[in-house]
Order: sequence, then structure tokens, then C-alpha cells
Amino acid sequence: MLAALASPQFTVNAISFYAMPGELALNLLFLWLLLKPNLKHAFAAGLVGGLALAMHNPLPHALMAAPCLAWLARDRQRWPRLAAVFAGYLPGLLLFGGGWMKLMEALESARPVQPHRRPRPSWKPLAHRNFLYLFTFLSSVVTIPTEDMLRARWFATRKTWIWACPGLLLILFVPRVRSVGERLLVAAFATTFVFFLFVRPDQGHGWGYRYIHTARGVLPVVFGAWLVAASESARKWGAAMVAAGLLATPVFMWQTHATVAEVVSWRLAPPGPGQWVVFVAQDTGRYRGDLVQNVPGETDLLRLVSRGAARDQDLMALHFPGAKKVEEDRRGSVWSVPEGSLAKKLQPPR
Repeated sequence: MLAALASPQFTVNAISFYAMPGELALNLLFLWLLLKPNLKHAFAAGLVGGLALAMHNPLPHALMAAPCLAWLARDRQRWPRLAAVFAGYLPGLLLFGGGWMKLMEALESARPVQPHRRPRPSWKPLAHRNFLYLFTFLSSVVTIPTEDMLRARWFATRKTWIWACPGLLLILFVPRVRSVGERLLVAAFATTFVFFLFVRPDQGHGWGYRYIHTARGVLPVVFGAWLVAASESARKWGAAMVAAGLLATPVFMWQTHATVAEVVSWRLAPPGPGQWVVFVAQDTGRYRGDLVQNVPGETDLLRLVSRGAARDQDLMALHFPGAKKVEEDRRGSVWSVPEGSLAKKLQPPR
């Protein structure tokens, strides 16, 4: 636990809205249950895996689970546990996978009809094509690595080193007899790393190497196992590594805060008190999701993605009669709306 807390990637991602920390927790719980030699725990591992597959995308858990399921399949005596794991996956896939589509279908049918908008395709005819859609999606992002992709992954490897407890990555290469759990964690780490060599998109700004985060539980776990069996002198080195990481973490926190503050400062801000609508231009060259954020419960400010000056003006005339544009530049525009009108629009439906 100290090795994890001394790794800035672990602590910074833990306070973010990324899904990776949740996937890391589910993956470690999945493996812990899978290693129990009985059907009950194997079924529970499948239940956890079904939830992990339904996170922001199924790949992080699939890459973790692949070597674990292959290990179960290698021995006939473990086949009943393998079947129990697959049985455990089904409820999660049906509830969170199929249920998600039904929820989207219900939300789409509840959307008010707007004559000027083209209707979205129904989820029903798409349901039977999910596997085809997944294949099409994978083929669009998985490709033979280019020089730029390999360079990006090299930088990502450096971030794995820098954003971890100092020297933590080296523990993976210390020769020692490893338990089954450690070997499966190492295999999951390697599988995840190698797979993302072939993934076209970069990880964005991420903290550390975000794509590997769902499998990086191997680092603190293997460190702990190594430290328990290490000599006294090696333990002193281990303690120094943890202490250095804990001392460095506040620096990384400050750096992260400065990075976020610099990005957020780019967007337009209301000039004073009142009620405001802020449009963020599409061609910002930045992640619009970082700039178009509306805090729950805030009724004095609404941020929206701009669709162009003309369409923004039409939207304001439709929903906020009497609104006035007070500022506009390449970053977007700021509109003052009549007192009370924004709170009325943001009030949740009954």
C-alpha cells in the first residue's frame, strides 16, 4: 500500500474522474477471487469481471482477464472454475451491457421531438449488430505501429517510470520465484502494454501512462512481495524508495494542479456577477471536455459547445429571449441572460 501511495500516478488518478482507478480495483478483486480454489469464488470473480467489462470500454479488463483465463484453461482440473467464471460474467454483461442499451433507448424515446433536428437511429435495430460495431471500432483504432506511435509509447514508458515510486519498475526484473498471482499480474501488465503498442489514439494529457493504469497493480504488489523476502540492506533501499516517492508526491500534485489551471484559464469567464451562458469554440485545439464543464447545483453559469455564431444566436433567442452577447473572440462567446431564466432552464424535470 505504501508503494502505491508513493506513486503519483496512483494518487493523482485516484482523485480524477477517469475510470482507470475503478478498473484497477475491479481487476485486482477479480484476480484475488479467481485464485481461490472453489467454484463460489470463481463465480464471484465473473460477476466482478462483468462489471469491469461495462466500464468506459471492455478492453482494460479483457486484457487483464486473458492471461488469467488462459491459466485456468491450461489444467483440466481447473475447467469447472473456468466455467463458473464465464457463468459469472453473464449477469453483468446482460445487466450492464444490455441494460445500458435499453436505458439509452428509453432516454432517446423520452427526448422531446424537435422538427429542426434529424431523428437519431433507434437502438433496437443496432442491438444485434453490437459485435459487428465492436469489430469495426477495433479495426479503426488498432493498426500496425508507426514511428510516431512507437515514439509516443516510448514517452509513455518513461511516464510509467517517472510517475511511479522511484525504481518501482525495476522490481519486475529482479529474478526470484514468483507466486501464481504475481505471474498473472506480470502477464496482464505485459499483455496490456504490448496491446496498446498497436492502438492508434494517444492517451491525451493523462497522469502518468494512463492506458497501463488498469494493470499497474502489479508494481506495488510485486514490490511488497520482494520486500518481505529481501535482505536487510535491500529493505533499506526499499524504504528509501517509498520515502522518496512520498516526498515527491506533493510536487506532482502541484504540477498537476498547475497543468489543469493553465488549461482551464484559456476559456472565457463571465466578467462579473449575474447569470451567464458561455459558448466554447469548437476549434480550440484543446480538449473541449475540459472546458465545457457544468458544476452540479450551479445556477448562475452554463457552459456549452459552440456550433457557430449563427446557431449560437438562434439557440439563445429560442431559450433565453432578451439575452445579450457581451464578449466574443476565437475562444467563444459570453452571453448575459435575464435574471432567473437560467435557473428555470436548469431546474430538473419533475
